[in-house]
Amino acid sequence: MYTSQNPQVMFSQAGNYVINLVVTGTNGCVDSISGNMHINNLPIADMILQNVCELDNSLFLDQSVSGSTIANWNWTFGDGDSSSLQHPIHAYSNDGTYQVMHQVEDANGCKKDTTLDIIIFPRPSPQFTTSHECVGTAFSFLNTSTIPNGYSIANSFWNFGDGSPLDTNFHPNHVFQSAGNYLISYTAESNNGCRDTVMDSITVFPSPNVSFSSDTVCEGNLTSLNNTSTIVNGSIIGYEWNFGDQSTSTQTNPQYIFPTGGIHFSTLVAMSDRGCIDSITQPVRVWWPPQPMLQADVVEGCEPLPVSFVDLSTSLDGSVVNWNWDLGNGDTSSLQHPSTIYAEDGLYDIQLNVISSLGCSNDTVYSEYIMVHPLPIASFRYDPSEPSVFVPLVYFYDQSALATVWHWNFGDTTFSSDQDPTHKYKNPGIYTVQLIVESEFGCLDTAWEVIDIKKDYAIWIPSAFTPNGDGYNETFNVKGFGFGDFSMQIYNRWGALIFTSNEVIKGWDGTHQGEEAPQDVYVYKVDIKDDLGNPHTYTGRVSIVR
Repeated sequence: MYTSQNPQVMFSQAGNYVINLVVTGTNGCVDSISGNMHINNLPIADMILQNVCELDNSLFLDQSVSGSTIANWNWTFGDGDSSSLQHPIHAYSNDGTYQVMHQVEDANGCKKDTTLDIIIFPRPSPQFTTSHECVGTAFSFLNTSTIPNGYSIANSFWNFGDGSPLDTNFHPNHVFQSAGNYLISYTAESNNGCRDTVMDSITVFPSPNVSFSSDTVCEGNLTSLNNTSTIVNGSIIGYEWNFGDQSTSTQTNPQYIFPTGGIHFSTLVAMSDRGCIDSITQPVRVWWPPQPMLQADVVEGCEPLPVSFVDLSTSLDGSVVNWNWDLGNGDTSSLQHPSTIYAEDGLYDIQLNVISSLGCSNDTVYSEYIMVHPLPIASFRYDPSEPSVFVPLVYFYDQSALATVWHWNFGDTTFSSDQDPTHKYKNPGIYTVQLIVESEFGCLDTAWEVIDIKKDYAIWIPSAFTPNGDGYNETFNVKGFGFGDFSMQIYNRWGALIFTSNEVIKGWDGTHQGEEAPQDVYVYKVDIKDDLGNPHTYTGRVSIVR
């Protein structure tokens, strides 16, 4: 009860209340009045927050409920910004933890608020350093990225601007295949998925394009080397020559006396003003006096061995114009590229004398240059002499001479490398058996034999069966292979025909006219034709056992 004229009352619960007002006048007169009052429920303020990276938009999702309609929303984001939207979107400029206050007001003017903390994750600060390098040299990228304590850089993504795949190493190495300027893009990602990207350009310096030419001189004369190296930009500041015999020079276009004739592989190294280096190695030829040289297309083989010789001789001046060959087997020749046949095994010396157009002569001997090996002799026999599908196992016996390796082809797509193999033929037919023998020197000889695996047939007829319903041996069936046409008749002891079949898979089940035949002895007659068309008849007795 309140005695003040205008009391203020806080109701602890919503609901309907009866209010009584009693007043007393100065003259002691009393009057009263009653009225109804309704106290509304407060709304429930609730929200869902989304922890995000700094500068990213975060959705603030209102989850408030009220007994009536919510009319107003008031958000303060903890960084000085606010919103009256129901579901505002807000981006924080800096990382940290912020206290978000959410207040709702329903259509009755009732208000309620709540606060929650939101975490704003920091973005990495991507940074890297590298140096300008030459084309074809590995660039080392030093990652100096940072992120506030408590967080870490979890992933790195490098785009080198040259079309290569993204590199995910923290400190990558990369080789650029072409000179030029490249825009490098590096993205750092924190352990919370926050990303930031930095870009920088680098220069890949070109290497010199090294080349040179040389004149051809005789042994003992100066060879002039003409340097034709270039570079697309910048300049070449130095050269180094290596003439292939430990002699060197730093001249741009040197002259050099090579100590001998022949081919000298010389190397030129060029360096640019950026320190980029490239080199080339190529042959420099110096002529020498006539030097007889030969080559055979084959130097070792089996008798009879045909050999073709190629003259590879050179001359200081002019060319070789005369050739005199002694081929070691009694044959001689004045051709430049002669041929001969070595009919017998053995070792043969080859002698070549050459004469230049100026009359210079020289000769050489290639001792024991040609080696000829004897041939093996292939031979074999087999047993049995008349195999068949009933006797398909054939024994082969090697009777070769000088053989160390055996290659058998049995004519049915099967093979063996045994000396005395055994082979089982699966089907009848005529097979050509081939034996190739190989000597220790790889010489080959071949022998053949034709084997006829004859067709045959087989038939099995049981003497009893038990049609008693136990699932075993219930029918009288003929089995076999190698035959086609088939017929079978069953007779009882009085000669009456009680069963016939023209299919080998159709046997007698021990019944006659739908009734079980009595346990007894019955006579069968079976007619077949084998695969060669020959007829065969079999008769006998079969017993029913029940």
